[in-house]
Amino acid sequence: MRQGKAETSSGLAGPGQIAGRQWLVGEPRLSRLEDGGVRVVAPAKINLTLWVGARREDGYHPVESIVALVSLVDRLTVQAGAKGCELTCSQAGLACDQTNLVIRAARAMAEWVDRPVNLRMHLEKSIPVGAGLGGGSSDAAACLLALSDLWQTGYDNQGLTEIAAQLGSDVPLFLNGPISTVRGRGEVVEPVGFEWPFWAVLLVPEEQIATAEVYHKFDELLTKAADVDRIDSQHLGLYKPETAGPVMFNMLTEAAFAVLPRLAQLAEELLAAGAKAVQISGSGSALVCLFNSLGRARCVVSRLSPRLRAKAWIVHGGHL
Repeated sequence: MRQGKAETSSGLAGPGQIAGRQWLVGEPRLSRLEDGGVRVVAPAKINLTLWVGARREDGYHPVESIVALVSLVDRLTVQAGAKGCELTCSQAGLACDQTNLVIRAARAMAEWVDRPVNLRMHLEKSIPVGAGLGGGSSDAAACLLALSDLWQTGYDNQGLTEIAAQLGSDVPLFLNGPISTVRGRGEVVEPVGFEWPFWAVLLVPEEQIATAEVYHKFDELLTKAADVDRIDSQHLGLYKPETAGPVMFNMLTEAAFAVLPRLAQLAEELLAAGAKAVQISGSGSALVCLFNSLGRARCVVSRLSPRLRAKAWIVHGGHL
């Protein structure tokens, strides 16, 4: 991933700005620190396609999705501690207790390699919560990568997949990249084997949206909604990002719009500003539109009203 400019504090990125903390030029996924600690970049994801099936007897919905990692990131620093597992976070109000996936990942890894969890961890949080961008799952994967290096386990990314799958369906995705196909509950991940560079605008409203609520609404609407053709990644690769709208889809979009009607209004704002196609990422609430160039993305953001009560990020992805 290549770099963007510094984070802006305004509600929307202004003309020519790239908002959000970005993956910097030359910055490796994992860096060893002088004090013996490890810092890992935890990227956000967007769903380029998302097919969802009817709920199974075990309560899960089968999915098939083409997913890309993007340059909006969290950063997790992990160091050996005196006793216990401590997590701090730059974002006020984010739970840093046993419910946090980073803590759960650390404990799972410690149990896997049979050693005590004596750690100090700090999370620089930039990926918005409840937006369908996978921040929590990415942070958990970053923790596994950090501990594998810190404790010299000898595991590669593939070797960490089994632990990752126990933590959550999305976590294994973040051990791969830059574009992967996911299936099952999301735990079956296959890298597509090619790059598909793009720029994207992410528009995230102030309101969060609960995944469980969107899936419940999806179940209600399923009998009324037409199924869509599932496409493979090679088919997507035939298109330029800005003209891929006809083959991109997210079957949760209608359900998300029903749960949070303002999403549909924000999608119309993006289309009016010049986006060719708009859809949600995951179960929302982030709206995504793709572009072939940074210039086109900046142009659309510059046309958005600062009164939308939403925050825009310009990101890039689909490449290492």
